[in-house]
Amino acid sequence: MTIVEGGELRVSIDIDRKADLEITNRAGGQSVVTVQEYRNGKPRKGFNAESSTLDRDEYRKEWRFNRFFEQTPESSVVDEVRIQVQKGEVSAKMGQTGENRQDFYNYGYQHGTFVNPGKPLTLRITGDDPSNNQTSGRFWLEYETGNYSEKTPFMIEGGKTLTWSYPAGQGIKGLEVDISKGRAKISLIQGPDSKEPVHKLPAPKNASKPSPQPKDQAFPKPEVKKQMAILPTAQPTASSDTILDGEVPLYKGARVLKSSSAGAYSQARLQAEATPQDIVDFYKNAMSAKGWEPGMAMVQGNKGVLMFKQSNRQLVFKVKGQGNASRIDVTIISQ
Repeated sequence: MTIVEGGELRVSIDIDRKADLEITNRAGGQSVVTVQEYRNGKPRKGFNAESSTLDRDEYRKEWRFNRFFEQTPESSVVDEVRIQVQKGEVSAKMGQTGENRQDFYNYGYQHGTFVNPGKPLTLRITGDDPSNNQTSGRFWLEYETGNYSEKTPFMIEGGKTLTWSYPAGQGIKGLEVDISKGRAKISLIQGPDSKEPVHKLPAPKNASKPSPQPKDQAFPKPEVKKQMAILPTAQPTASSDTILDGEVPLYKGARVLKSSSAGAYSQARLQAEATPQDIVDFYKNAMSAKGWEPGMAMVQGNKGVLMFKQSNRQLVFKVKGQGNASRIDVTIISQ
């Protein structure tokens, strides 16, 4: 879901958790956007909204909310963010994390995150597309064994919620959600905040691969499984250069197209004469050697995704093949 010129997106946020907003320019030229902070239905006292210009395609800018939690009329706490586009076209990604809960607005892209395999997991997906009656997509789980579940499709009417529950002990450590149409709010609940009843699932063979039906409605069987195998180990082939303050080695011969750091986010975009498989293989080995815990590793067609975790930080590689070369987006998120 994108926001076009003259449009506005309103997103409610939990005042007890920090929130991160990322806006990306989707126009061929310039886009102009204004982010308004609201509390109790009114503009936040003392806040002066300023327009931001995103001057090239896929240029990103981040905003952070509720870093300080003084509950007074003059505080910086907000419960709603309104995104208004005066020119061009943008997409907006809002996320909130906490000890027991993560919430994300997803509008036509793939979102992946780590979860705690030692806690029960409840996944809620709520249809929230203002211009569409239905939101559709699919999700799949990653296990500590390195295997993946079948992809589970879903279709949701606007304003309705589908819920899946998984007990602790299944070994689930990651989740990927892909929205193909519409927009949805995705909630991951673990620990004492989970109010959903837990359904006991049969013990799987080798790796846990449950694909339970949601409580709210039945829908078609999952598509034929495409097993995402554990990727083979490759020997690192890096130059002596690094990116993102030395955190990530530069793939041999790769060019740095852009690099930026703002708040909790550090990002870089690279171009390399290599296939997505080559790049995923290399970084899986190279980042594990630097002490990062590997998570999801996947290559399908001309796209690849690779995820790591280290303490309170998450590292994500997204690779897209372009002819004989590949574009690599690298993001480090500090929570």
